[in-house]
Amino acid sequence: MFSKRILAVLSVLAALLFVSVAPALAQDGGGGKVIVGQSYVLAAGEQLQGDLAVLGGSALIAEGAAVNGNVAVAGGSLTVGGSINGDVAVFGGSVTLQETAVVEGDVATFGGALTQAEGAVITGQLVEGFGNQGTFQPPTMTVPQAPQPPSVLRAILNYFWQVMGAIGLALALAALGLLAMVMFPQPTERVANAAVAAPGVTFGVGVLTLLIVLGLAAILTVTICLAPIALLLMLVAAVAWVFSWVALGWLVGQRILEAFKLRNPSPLLEAILGIILITLLWRAVPCLGWLFWFIITALGLGAIVLTRFGTQTYRSTTATPPGSQPPVAQLPLAPAQPSADAGEQALMSTTDDALCVFGENAEPSAFLSDLEDDLRAAAENEPPPA
Repeated sequence: MFSKRILAVLSVLAALLFVSVAPALAQDGGGGKVIVGQSYVLAAGEQLQGDLAVLGGSALIAEGAAVNGNVAVAGGSLTVGGSINGDVAVFGGSVTLQETAVVEGDVATFGGALTQAEGAVITGQLVEGFGNQGTFQPPTMTVPQAPQPPSVLRAILNYFWQVMGAIGLALALAALGLLAMVMFPQPTERVANAAVAAPGVTFGVGVLTLLIVLGLAAILTVTICLAPIALLLMLVAAVAWVFSWVALGWLVGQRILEAFKLRNPSPLLEAILGIILITLLWRAVPCLGWLFWFIITALGLGAIVLTRFGTQTYRSTTATPPGSQPPVAQLPLAPAQPSADAGEQALMSTTDDALCVFGENAEPSAFLSDLEDDLRAAAENEPPPA
């Protein structure tokens, strides 16, 4: 059986080789027949001693005609109403077997079409491709599937495994956070402070950074020679993302512990609590987890860029320093005008002083009278009398 299939394939290859010598074989002198882009009819009662190859043409073997050899069809069409004492190979063409057709061999199709009418006889096997049988298919046995859990239960189980995966990822990032806090405490603090000092600026820079990194990676990947640079760029971006995630996790943990008014909490405890919390919000919250991840990632990457990976302190030009108040504009005050009440009070005070010096029963002297006149003139804003 296997040899017959190989023979069918070789028949096709032989037909292709005959193209180069088609003019020489156009007549029956060689025993075979090659039809190249033409029509051929083997009438009833006629016999063809040799192989028949149809390349881009059409051939008809009428009822009562016989081909004593192999038949190959490549890109053409063959209609059989008689008998073929050999194999039939179809390569990208079409073969029609009528009711009176008899094929004493195998019929192999390679990307071709075979139409077999009721009553047509194929004594060999019908082969599709390089080993698939097409005439008699063995009965298929349907294996019953295992009962599937209800959709609600399946959704609960899927969410449970999603939460377990989120917990594992959170613990892994928390371990990286401990390492970063121990080895790089100052850079981590600078990144967190930059996100607090100017959240709008850091978010915008982070979004722009994401777009630039993804665009450059795509362009470098297309050019095969620069693909290693794209891999290096993605590696640096991954390290930056982990570092920013740790810094913002530490910031979140610090704010949470401050809300509970814990005295002097450890930075390591703050980092572990914050990293686990934001990772669970990212991975375990359905529908909105991706949005939370995008916001935290944009803030973190923006802070990484503004602080040069935590090596510099970012100073916002728009932020107001803590403890300082903006200057308040004040209107200039008009100069105070002396009032009559003030002059009278000064006169009464002077008179009381004079009474204390001379006694209550003493009469004011001449200089007191002059002094009283001067004070009244000063109160009325008039020059004293000469």
